[in-house]
Amino acid sequence: QTVNGCESARAKITVNVIDNPSAPVVSNYEFCQNSTASSLSAVGTDLKWYTSSTGGAGNTIAPVPNTSIAGDFSFWVTQTVNGCESERAEVKVKILQAPFSTVLKDTSICDGENIVLDVGAGFIAEWQTIPPVVSQTLQISSPGKYSVKLTDVKGCVAIQTVEVTPGVTPIITQVKSGEDFLEILAENGNPPYLYSLDNVNWQTSNVFKNLSAGIYQIYVKSQTNSCTAVATSAVLFIPNAFTPNHDGYNDVWRVSNIEFFSNVKLKIFDKFGTQVFTAEDVLKFNWNGLYNGRLLPSGTYWYVMEIDGHYTRTGWILLKNR
Repeated sequence: QTVNGCESARAKITVNVIDNPSAPVVSNYEFCQNSTASSLSAVGTDLKWYTSSTGGAGNTIAPVPNTSIAGDFSFWVTQTVNGCESERAEVKVKILQAPFSTVLKDTSICDGENIVLDVGAGFIAEWQTIPPVVSQTLQISSPGKYSVKLTDVKGCVAIQTVEVTPGVTPIITQVKSGEDFLEILAENGNPPYLYSLDNVNWQTSNVFKNLSAGIYQIYVKSQTNSCTAVATSAVLFIPNAFTPNHDGYNDVWRVSNIEFFSNVKLKIFDKFGTQVFTAEDVLKFNWNGLYNGRLLPSGTYWYVMEIDGHYTRTGWILLKNR
C-alpha cells in the first residue's frame, strides 16, 4: 500500500484454484407408455436437474418423466462440490410405444355365426373374459365389446378393446334376367356388396354376363361381413321359332325357366298389331300358334313380356306351320 507517498513492503496472497468436479454418473432409462415412471437419479453431490443442455435454472428435485407420449427424451444433471458446479451430464429417457394390435379391428357378426377375433403375432394376449383366456385368438358368437390385455416382448402392457356389432343381412330386391346375364339389385345390410353364383367366387359387380340359360343360386353379402342373402333366379331361354304342324316336334312355343318369376305377363302380336295370345299364369306360357281356335299363318310375331312389374323383355317369334 502507499501512504504519504511511501509504498509498503509486499504482502503475499495465496490463491488456490480448485478443479471443477466431474459430471455425475448417470444411466439411461426406459419406461412403457402410460406406465408409472420413477424419479430419475444420478450418482453425485448436490445434484441439480435441467431440461436443456445449456441455460435455464437447475432444480434440486429429480424429475419424473411423462409417459403419456412415446418417444425419446433427454434431461441433464450436474453436481456441485466445494461450491463448484460440474458440466451437465445427459440422461436419455425412452418411452416405449404401448402394445397395439393393428390386426384386431372392429367388426360385425351375423345371426347364428361364429367369428374369430385375432390379435396377430408378437404379443401375450389375455382376453378379459370370465374366466380370462390366454390366446392369440378368441372365438365369439354374439355382438358386444371385447377387451384383451396385450403384453409385448419388452413387458409393456396395454388394454385394447374392439366392438363387434350385429351384422345386417342384405335384401335381394330384384333380379333382372337378360338374354345371357343376371343383374342383381340389393339393399340394406352393410354396403358395398359382393356377389356370387356359387358362394365361393365373389365379385364386386352386380351383373353376371355370358351365362347359359338355366337356374342360378344368387348370393349377396357385405364386403365387411359374411351376412349373406340367398335367392334363386333363372336365365330364360326364349325360342325365336317353332313349327306347330302337329308332328310332335317343336309344336309349342315355350319360355324355359319362366316359373322362377312370380309375376309375369305375356302378350303376343301379329305384324298388324293384333294381340293373338296373352297369359299371366307362368304355367300357361305355352303358345300353340292358335288364335280364336285357328292356326295362324306362317310369319313373324312379336312378344312383350313384363316380368315382376319391373322390366320388360321383347322379341320376335317365327311361326312356321308347314
